[in-house]
Amino acid sequence: AREILAIDPSAKNALDLVGTKVNMTCRFTLHYETRLGEDLFLIGSHERLGAWAIECAAPMRWTEGNVWTGDVELPASGVFFYKYVVKMASGQYRWQDGANNLLALPDPWDVPDGSVFVVDDQFGGLTKEAQNQLAVKLIMTEKEKVGLKVEASKAKEMTKAALQELLLAREELRAAHEKLAAYEANAAAVFTENGANNQR
Repeated sequence: AREILAIDPSAKNALDLVGTKVNMTCRFTLHYETRLGEDLFLIGSHERLGAWAIECAAPMRWTEGNVWTGDVELPASGVFFYKYVVKMASGQYRWQDGANNLLALPDPWDVPDGSVFVVDDQFGGLTKEAQNQLAVKLIMTEKEKVGLKVEASKAKEMTKAALQELLLAREELRAAHEKLAAYEANAAAVFTENGANNQR
């Protein structure tokens, strides 16, 4: 939590700390009409997306209607940049137009077990300005979420401490009542004894 709160939203590695250890299946789909000998790949900021190394890019598969799909396991609630790349018959690569795409995954508790998160794209990207604005907004939102969790944790601890104090006070009150009852019993015994002596 402290690490995320300390993130500079404009830093290059800002997105690396966002996400959980719970993986979810993401299915990337893209309509693209390739020529003979061409293949489509997915590349991005996460190591499972190749970490921007073209030789490690995730291959996609062609389906009916010139729709290319690719499944990748990514950390839930993570934020990632990615692009599509066409490997031409010549061996050269053609990158998707525009700025990098930005993917923000939901929290793990918002995703049913065994479900697939579908990312439906077109072969055109964001502008650089829009990309930066979205990235900063996502980091700030994540920091707000963590801040709220920290405050909730503090409130829980304060409530626990208050309850412990209340239980301690109740125990002290019970002990005081017992002492008072013992004192009243002793006083009654003394008065009874004095009364009996006076009658003699």
